[in-house]
Amino acid sequence: MRILHTMIRVGNLESRSSFYTKALGMQLLRQRDYPDGEFTLAFPRLWSGRLAPAIELTYNYGVSSYELGTGFGHIARRRERHPRRLRRHSASRRKDHRASRDR
Repeated sequence: MRILHTMIRVGNLESRSSFYTKALGMQLLRQRDYPDGEFTLAFPRLWSGRLAPAIELTYNYGVSSYELGTGFGHIARRRERHPRRLRRHSASRRKDHRASRDR
């Protein structure tokens, strides 16, 4: 398993982005605006590379602040797949599926 990013809601994207990039020395991986959804995402990370985890800063239009405890969103992770476990899982699913179908 590896951590992809941790999502934090922010009331001022420019200020928070500046804090992570200037004060903490992180690199801004990407920033994208979603006008239809009324939010903007920015992804600063500490080092470059495909495996480097990031912080997802989420700015929701019109929200200038969050109360303590309401800014955290989620931790995104990726589970590595193991072929042996997948085969075993697939075989058990086929067996279970046939058994439930025949009932």
